[in-house]
Amino acid sequence: FSPSSGINLYNVVVGNPEGFQSGNLLRIKRIYLDTKYSELFSGRFHSRNITVYAPELTLLKDGNGKFNISDKLMGFFKKKSSLTYHVDEFNIESGRIDFNNDKRYGNKNISMHIKNLSSAPGVKTIMKGAADYAGGTIAFNGWAYLKDEPKKFGLAVSSGEISLSAFRELLEA
Repeated sequence: FSPSSGINLYNVVVGNPEGFQSGNLLRIKRIYLDTKYSELFSGRFHSRNITVYAPELTLLKDGNGKFNISDKLMGFFKKKSSLTYHVDEFNIESGRIDFNNDKRYGNKNISMHIKNLSSAPGVKTIMKGAADYAGGTIAFNGWAYLKDEPKKFGLAVSSGEISLSAFRELLEA
């Protein structure tokens, strides 16, 4: 922690909830926050930059269709917050997602760059990113007004060569 150089959190781990095999839902090598501390005293969170390095999300689904995300964590994400926030830049570097240890659904080398992430309506959020998938790369860029009703967004997705061999079992059926 440093007032001039931000906050660095290392080796953040969220384990699987009870009822799932031992392991981790989420592991993050490092999180960097460059926050305007003076805004916190006014009840606002304003960060110039949040960068998440090497996050690994491992989603599991049990036989009853329940995911390894605890009810408490899901409740946190669904809860409407009174906190106002603005993040100038949010980045993910070298991320990875696995779903039920199935190669068809896993992504690696995920990078994402989001500008102007805000709790205020009328703010245009810009997004771009890429991920390795099925032997190729999928890229996206777009924009969204996340707090406007109705939601407005634009999205473009492109890919290089992707190998369909990863879908062989799925397509054979």
